[in-house]
Amino acid sequence: MELWSSDLFDRESSPSLEGTFSQLEAGLETLWTHVLDEGVLDDGRPTFVDFQLRVGGRAAITIPRDPSRNPELARLRAVRKQPGFAARLAAIHCAQLGRPFDFAPFLAATPG
Repeated sequence: MELWSSDLFDRESSPSLEGTFSQLEAGLETLWTHVLDEGVLDDGRPTFVDFQLRVGGRAAITIPRDPSRNPELARLRAVRKQPGFAARLAAIHCAQLGRPFDFAPFLAATPG
């Protein structure tokens, strides 16, 4: 599987390969890390970089972002540097695959 980034500002630019993974959870951990570090600002506004994890034989895995504000992602971004946090998000995401995306389980992983 591969993690790709796309520049949404320059639609003419080609997507960039960010990494390859043999384990789904490693790919999801890197996806979450990139989205929280580079895909959203502290106030929840999205940046012009979009990320997707391409897994052979299935639709690309993405983390939904609203075009104007993302309070859930802002909250997750605020605690993203906690040791093991991206790995916890990846484990939750792995368990949620195949279901409609819901931020509630991810927000429950944040400290009180």
